[in-house]
Amino acid sequence: MKGSDPTPQTHKEVQWKELVAKEERAAEDWCRLYGWRLQENSNMREAERPVLEQLSALLADEAIPLPPKDDRKVPPVPATTAGDIGWLSTLEEFKLELYGSTSANAHYPLEPPE
Repeated sequence: MKGSDPTPQTHKEVQWKELVAKEERAAEDWCRLYGWRLQENSNMREAERPVLEQLSALLADEAIPLPPKDDRKVPPVPATTAGDIGWLSTLEEFKLELYGSTSANAHYPLEPPE
């Protein structure tokens, strides 16, 4: 039995070796098919560099104001499972309806038609 592998391989080992070989072939194919994109991307970044430097110089001169700090305090989550969803919107400072009800039927009575 010259040239034979002294340790028998299981089916999973064979599958693993085939998978590794397939990934190696895919990596070679990617370089052959799409490797030009790496150089194209590098060229594009080099072409954009002067514009980005000008833009960052302009933005460095302007002070961008930070948003105001949120001073609201969030209480602990209720222990009930029903309180897990929507409990925060019940607090006045976390209300989502700033300008009144957003319901489409807010102006109509809730009575069945005659």
